[in-house]
Amino acid sequence: MAFGSDRVRRYLAGGCVSGLGAVLLLVPLYDIWDDLRNLSWDVTWTLLENSALLVLAFGLIVAGVWLVRLDWETDYVVTVAKWNLLVGGAIAALFLWIVLIQLRVMSEPKPYVLALNGVLFGVVAAFGIGVYNANQQRYTDKLEAQERRLLELCERVSASERRYRTLAERFPDGIVALFDEELTFSLSAGEGFDRVPLGPGDVDGRTPSEGFGEAFAETVTPALRRALDGDRETVELEYADRHWLVRTIPIEDDDETIVAGMLMAQDITDLIDYQRELEASNERLEQFASAVSHDLQEPLRMVTSYLELLEGRYGDELDEDGREFLDYAVNGADRMGEMIDGLLEYARVETRGESFEPVDLNAVVADVREDLQVKLDESDADLTVEDLPRVTGDRSQLRRVFQNLLENALEYSGDDPPRVHVGAEPAADGGAGWIVSVRDEGIGLDPEHADRIFDLFERLHAKADHQGTGIGLALCERIVDRHGGEIWVDSEPGEGTTFYVELPAASADRREIDSDGANTSDGGDTVAQ
Repeated sequence: MAFGSDRVRRYLAGGCVSGLGAVLLLVPLYDIWDDLRNLSWDVTWTLLENSALLVLAFGLIVAGVWLVRLDWETDYVVTVAKWNLLVGGAIAALFLWIVLIQLRVMSEPKPYVLALNGVLFGVVAAFGIGVYNANQQRYTDKLEAQERRLLELCERVSASERRYRTLAERFPDGIVALFDEELTFSLSAGEGFDRVPLGPGDVDGRTPSEGFGEAFAETVTPALRRALDGDRETVELEYADRHWLVRTIPIEDDDETIVAGMLMAQDITDLIDYQRELEASNERLEQFASAVSHDLQEPLRMVTSYLELLEGRYGDELDEDGREFLDYAVNGADRMGEMIDGLLEYARVETRGESFEPVDLNAVVADVREDLQVKLDESDADLTVEDLPRVTGDRSQLRRVFQNLLENALEYSGDDPPRVHVGAEPAADGGAGWIVSVRDEGIGLDPEHADRIFDLFERLHAKADHQGTGIGLALCERIVDRHGGEIWVDSEPGEGTTFYVELPAASADRREIDSDGANTSDGGDTVAQ
């Protein structure tokens, strides 16, 4: 135990004061000892009782020094002085009492004894009050420390609430609010209040029916309760002549206990209007395409018919140049017909498509393979297909995508027999979709032109070398876009080409992937040409 520690200083202070008290106590007792021997026992006992009180007083002095801080704070000194004035009357009364005792038992009172006893009482009173004040100061300090911590906590909570409210008030085009187990809203805010006939004050402290009305509550209340059960929910509704997308999410504490829920209502009126305008635009585009197709195909059919008549009636009379010119005209008419049909199909992707449903790509590719069987046989192609997943989409449109990709692989295979492989792997986002690949070992293309091949009527090779209208890949991209997916290409000149198509997985048929990332569903045999 170090000499300079606070505990050692308290021991030393207590010992010194106790010793001083004992010495001072012996002085008056020794001075009147001779007188006490000549007195009766009753008087002696009375004096001893008073002396015992003084001894107790000295014990309090020691306790006071033990408890009082040794730095003698200003508050302590002021308190002692104040209370000494208040107890001055009591000290004076006791002083007179001691005088009466001395007058009774002594022939001659001794003033220094009176003075010493009076001083001792003053010291006892001062230290007693000091002890009380010290203890009160400790208690006060503890309360102040707790109060400071509470204020700091309140300030942090207040700052957090201010930050939340600032963010909530700036919530764009929407409303955000917390709700408790009773579905009572609080801390509601957001720019969306400018679009409804109420404000945050009309919502806070109220339930959905009280704040927004029965129609709103009927749609939203089930979602609020599911949020309190730990689920996330999204609903669409109309309120105040606006369209709203409402999301509800649970709010958890550090122990992952759900303590509240949050409602976020986003105004999607402009998006709905834009979607309707887009649908109307697509419909007008289809009408235009249909009209153009009809207006173009009718004279084109006439041209084709007369060319065929010309070839049938006068073919034998034409020389070599005449036959060549006639072949050019017929081929041009045929290509024009294909382009018109392709444009019409391109325009109808959004308006004439079927509703989405789970689609087995194995069956889709099998149908395409059957359609291309003649080309596969003629080119001696080797087509291998892995087990493919189930996706969500329009079966007929997906069939068109893979037919175009496989025809493209066969067309640009080069001089060697085509070698084409179709495979699939989970998307990088954790199984929410699938990436299907169509890889060939053909002539490839320059990566700088990879984006251009999806443009309408874009061709990277001469028409004389490779057939095509320049619409097939553009049509593939449009169909994939409708499915919420993505299509891209990876290629190098002379090293083949791989097309990748990302499609959403069928929600009820998500495929499980083993630890090596292989597709473990049934039917995984390789199909080879």
